[in-house]
Amino acid sequence: MLTLNVSLVLLAIMGSTSRFYGCLSLSLKLNTNVLRSSSSSSSLYRYHSTIQYNNKQRYRHTTLHSNSNSDSNIDRSAYFITTPIYYVNGLPHLGHAYTSTICDILARFQRLDKRDVFFLTGTDEHGQKVEQSANANNKTPIEFANDVSDKFRNLAIALDLSYDDFIRTTEDRHKKAVGHLWKELEKNNQIYLGAYEGWYSIRDEAFYSEDELVDGKAPTGADGLKRRATSSVYHNGLINY
Repeated sequence: MLTLNVSLVLLAIMGSTSRFYGCLSLSLKLNTNVLRSSSSSSSLYRYHSTIQYNNKQRYRHTTLHSNSNSDSNIDRSAYFITTPIYYVNGLPHLGHAYTSTICDILARFQRLDKRDVFFLTGTDEHGQKVEQSANANNKTPIEFANDVSDKFRNLAIALDLSYDDFIRTTEDRHKKAVGHLWKELEKNNQIYLGAYEGWYSIRDEAFYSEDELVDGKAPTGADGLKRRATSSVYHNGLINY
């Protein structure tokens, strides 16, 4: 089992819709690959990461870890932290900067504590609200997603976030990972096709039952709900992954 400790940090309540932004941190016990430093006679291990962007490799951070006996009791387990993978239906704002900065603080602190940190951020580029925003700006969804995702990447660079990777859900590597997970669930009979009907909010990307509505609106304040019946895929074991 990989996961030993999971903490979900809800960092801010933003706006009248009461939507939250947060960061997720996971402590993992893993066998990590390190590079022994050739520039020093002492027993040091060098953790490093770079960011590839616009065909330029940007140096991010290097942490040297001692292998001395005095450090033998230090927890060197891997530490994974991610910002929300931000929706590209709108431009970056203070809430995005806030949660990204908090995650960066946690990542930097864990590196100082000699943990093997992997810090992820990126953009989520699916859904009808992204399509609606693209149409409103006379762009195709991928053109619009490219433009807004670049703005989120530039925000991360401007904030000097020490992130190790920036993921986009339209990238082939993400699609391959999702496809692999889907096949694993299918193989273990842990997903099935069902049906659902309710009041659907495009903004929230969620269904609501009749007794959840407030004056005809979603409990988040979202309006424009539509009654919708749909075929849906359900899972009964996703938490195992």
